[in-house]
Amino acid sequence: MNDRTPKIIAVAAMAAGALVLLLVATTRPEYFTSPRYLAAFLAAECLIAAVWLYKRAFFPVFIATFLLAGLTLPIASMGTIGRWLVLGLGSLVGTVIMLKERRLRFSSFHALALFSVLAAMVSAAVSRYTLQSSMKVLSLFLLFLYGSTGARLAVSGRENRFFLGLLTGCEIFVAVIAALYLSGKEIMGNPNSLGAVMGVVAAPILLWGTLLKQEAFAHRRRVFFFAVAMYFTFSSQARAALLAAWLRCLPVRRLAASTWTPSKATSPPT
Repeated sequence: MNDRTPKIIAVAAMAAGALVLLLVATTRPEYFTSPRYLAAFLAAECLIAAVWLYKRAFFPVFIATFLLAGLTLPIASMGTIGRWLVLGLGSLVGTVIMLKERRLRFSSFHALALFSVLAAMVSAAVSRYTLQSSMKVLSLFLLFLYGSTGARLAVSGRENRFFLGLLTGCEIFVAVIAALYLSGKEIMGNPNSLGAVMGVVAAPILLWGTLLKQEAFAHRRRVFFFAVAMYFTFSSQARAALLAAWLRCLPVRRLAASTWTPSKATSPPT
C-alpha cells in the first residue's frame, strides 16, 4: 500500500456518495425541498470538509458547534445534537492520527485528566440519575480525548498563527456578545453558559494578549475587551465560572512574562 492509496479511497468514497445522493434525489425528491434536510446535508458537507482538512479546519468547526449549542437561537437545537457527532468524530479521528504519526506524547497532565473522568464515572454510578450522569461523563471523556489529540494536532507546527487567531477570535466574540447584550438580546441562554465562555476561555486569553509586546492601540483594545469579559463573568454570578477564571488568570502573568512575541517562531505559553 503506497501513499496514494488513502487518496484513491477518498475519491472512491466521494464518488459513491455522489451516486447515493443522485439516487435519493430521484427516488425521494422531497428530501431536497425540506429546509431541515437541506440544512442537514449542508452540515454533513461542512463536517466532511473539516475532517478532510482536520488539522486546519476541524478546531473552528468544533468551537462553532459548541457555541451554537449554548445560544438561544432557533438553530441552537442543531448545535445541541451536532456537538455529540462533532465531539465523537473529532476524538476518533484525532486518536487515529496521533497513533499513526506518534509525534506527540502524553504526560502526567493527561493521566490526571483521565483520573478525573474515572472519578466522574464512579460518581455517576451512584447517582439517582444514572443515565443522565453517564451521558455527561461520556461527554467529559470525549472532550478530554479531543483536547489531548485533535486540539494538540491543530496547534502543532503553527503555534503563532493558531494563538494569534484564537486571540483575535476572542476579541470579536466579546465585542459581538457585548453589542447584543447592550441591545437587549441575551443570546447566551443562561448565566452559566455566559460565565463559562467568558471566564474559562475569553478572559484568560485576553489577559495573556494584554501582556504581549505590541502596539499601544492593540494593548488598549485588549485591555478593554478583557475588562468586558471579566464584567460578564462577574455579572453571570456563576460560582464555577468565577473560580475557573481566577485559577486560569492567576498563572497567566508569570507565563506571559516570557520573551515570546508574535514575530518569533517559538510557541506562546499555554
